[in-house]
Amino acid sequence: MDLIIFAGGSPDNLTYFIPEGVADGRFSMDARRGVVTTAGPLDREQHARYVLPVYVRDESARPPLLDSATLVVSVSDANDHAPQFAFGSCYPLSVPENSDLAVIHTAVATDLDEGRNGEVTYSITSGNVGNKFSIDLHTGELSARPLDREAQAAYWLVITAEDRGVPALSGACNLSITVGDQNDNDPRFALPRYAASLPENAPLGSMVLAVQATDADVGANARITYSLTNESQWLFRIDNATGVITTAG
Repeated sequence: MDLIIFAGGSPDNLTYFIPEGVADGRFSMDARRGVVTTAGPLDREQHARYVLPVYVRDESARPPLLDSATLVVSVSDANDHAPQFAFGSCYPLSVPENSDLAVIHTAVATDLDEGRNGEVTYSITSGNVGNKFSIDLHTGELSARPLDREAQAAYWLVITAEDRGVPALSGACNLSITVGDQNDNDPRFALPRYAASLPENAPLGSMVLAVQATDADVGANARITYSLTNESQWLFRIDNATGVITTAG
């Protein structure tokens, strides 16, 4: 960057300068031509504006004459920062199954640039199986449609925050979502009908057969207790935990 400072008088007699240490030494000035140039890299995010005095001295006068001017330098933005998600913005989530459409999380990313370079938009770029999730382009609010744990128990979404610079820069957030179980499945027997035979003189406690059932839920919702609705005049009993039927009389 070149800035030219003009002063009246004979150019051969004029000396231009910037006092040492002004503006962290980021600028230098050609003593004869009055051209101001950068002497080091500028970072708008660290220092967006510089105000520095520039001087001209007329060496032909006795004593030399001095004048000053103020130079204001505004540093324009370059898209040199990608959006970054806030600390803790990507923690694991748990969502109950069969819940109504609702906002379950808000992703927050910031960009140190300004203008379009600092405007952030959000999208889901991976893991949205069945399009169960949607995200607001501008607010980062993440919504979930009703989920079925038995169809899919977990999701791993990649949420991308992208700025509007040219070229655009982006940052990603990996978000894990576990679907919480609801007791929405009935136990089911392995067979629709069971049959067994045993001799008439079988002793008490003889095993007749074992029935087996499963439940698609998990945890306490999947614990099965067996019972006989009609124990045939107390001739049979069933183990509540294992489903083993034995003779009782």
